[in-house]
Amino acid sequence: MLKIGSIDLLALTELMSKRELIVMNLLKSHFVWETDLDSQKRYTLGVSSVTEDDILNRGISVRTFQKGFNELKNRGLAKKLSKNVYMFNPKAIIPSKPLTALDKWNNL
Repeated sequence: MLKIGSIDLLALTELMSKRELIVMNLLKSHFVWETDLDSQKRYTLGVSSVTEDDILNRGISVRTFQKGFNELKNRGLAKKLSKNVYMFNPKAIIPSKPLTALDKWNNL
């Protein structure tokens, strides 16, 4: 059985660099919303699709994004699924389908 734990994200944000906070907010603002049976956008698994243009439109360099992402990754808060697609640790957010999100996270 999959065990759901948690991460104290509020406490971690106090320790984060400005780069990490910028990347975290960028990832959050680009969550990919899934649709339910009635085609309403209802939940996210914490997956974000972020392009180079999205990064540059935020006024940050790709290098700054990469450094911030690597810092989040080293804290166990983010992973890269594929090119331009990232996932935020479901233990740090409250996804509406936590078991589905944790299963996806654990299989990366």
